[in-house]
Amino acid sequence: MLFVHGPVPAAAVRPAKWPVYLGYCRLAAARGLAAATADLDYVDYTDVASVVAQLAAELEDVRAHPLVDGERVALWAFSGGGLLVNRWLEVPPAWLRCVALSYPVLQPPPDFVSTPIVLTRVGRERADIQETVDRLLASSTPVERIDVPGGRHAFDFLDDSDESRAAVRQALDSVSGHLF
Repeated sequence: MLFVHGPVPAAAVRPAKWPVYLGYCRLAAARGLAAATADLDYVDYTDVASVVAQLAAELEDVRAHPLVDGERVALWAFSGGGLLVNRWLEVPPAWLRCVALSYPVLQPPPDFVSTPIVLTRVGRERADIQETVDRLLASSTPVERIDVPGGRHAFDFLDDSDESRAAVRQALDSVSGHLF
């Protein structure tokens, strides 16, 4: 499983070392899954194509790792990381078992996607971001939806609540089910 962050300005601590992604990796490992967080040069939305190429290279590195079953992989994108996954939704490789999206910013999705999608949707999302999620939900693509009615963008590290923890566990359970 590869966790994909959104844009991050230059920072001393890279997303792979952020507590939220370390937590997701630990939760995945507790379920017997190999997990990593991408470390992308993704500072804004101006050069998404270049970042997609970086993500593709990191994904191949993860698939080639000796502790990873490269034929059973999930991508899990957060926030603006959702803008990077369309390539794998449009032409899903056989090894891609699911794509998880948490409070994503999305490009218009393909009309139909055969790869399972697990969407964690927050109830207090910004209108412009919610519009991109609504377009996905209006498409003919089947989506497993996990709603976090009281959640806001980045709820999983901003809101330490029973609702937040339950949503993260439910999403991880679903993604795990697609990998086993």
